[in-house]
Amino acid sequence: MAYYNELGKKVSIDKGKMQYLNCGKCAGVFHDENTIFKEYFPNTPYRNRLSLDMFKLLKSIYNKHFIELYSILSDMDFNELLFYKFRRIPFSTTAYTAKYYSDNAENPLYESIDYTLDNFYELEKLFTTFTENKITVNDVKRENSILGKNNIVIVDPDCFSIAHYDSSLLAIDNKIELLMLLRSIYIASAKGHPNYKEIKKKMNAELIAIAVDENTNITSEIAKKLKYVKRPIDYFLKK
Repeated sequence: MAYYNELGKKVSIDKGKMQYLNCGKCAGVFHDENTIFKEYFPNTPYRNRLSLDMFKLLKSIYNKHFIELYSILSDMDFNELLFYKFRRIPFSTTAYTAKYYSDNAENPLYESIDYTLDNFYELEKLFTTFTENKITVNDVKRENSILGKNNIVIVDPDCFSIAHYDSSLLAIDNKIELLMLLRSIYIASAKGHPNYKEIKKKMNAELIAIAVDENTNITSEIAKKLKYVKRPIDYFLKK
């Protein structure tokens, strides 16, 4: 068995020269200085893997806040390769490669609110691009993002899918996902704080308690909530 890309060309992957990064329910991730190699576990359902069409669509989206995808791979023997080349079997995703991003572990609660607002302004434009391409955003959270010194980067799009419903509803769904990303990042950043429970409660009751329609500017609504503080943590601790 060997790895082949969607063109049927063999791709050499040496996991022995890579470092283990992490794993989830569906895949294990390895990396070197520049590249990640994400390999799905054999029992991972195909609905939880990036399809070839989705991979191509996501790869075409160039944005500094979204993972740069490289190659999609299938583990095939010689007979399977022949069947694939003669279109007897579809491409079956085994793994993919993408750019490696180092998580600098910025804590946005203690940064200037500009860190949040600048990043979410750009992320909101990215999510609009997803909506325009009929992409439903799913499973965006702290664990699936990189918090760098300047940029927040979405790095795990495995659960993204093509929407087969009204575009206005899709816009609402994706805007809510953007809000949930903020919630996840802030709650993860507050863990260990003596007021963690109060922060979480205020997060749900106030900061992300925003009525969302297809025209809602999420970043603008967040800015209205944070406008009287210098850091997000100050918002959560003020009486």
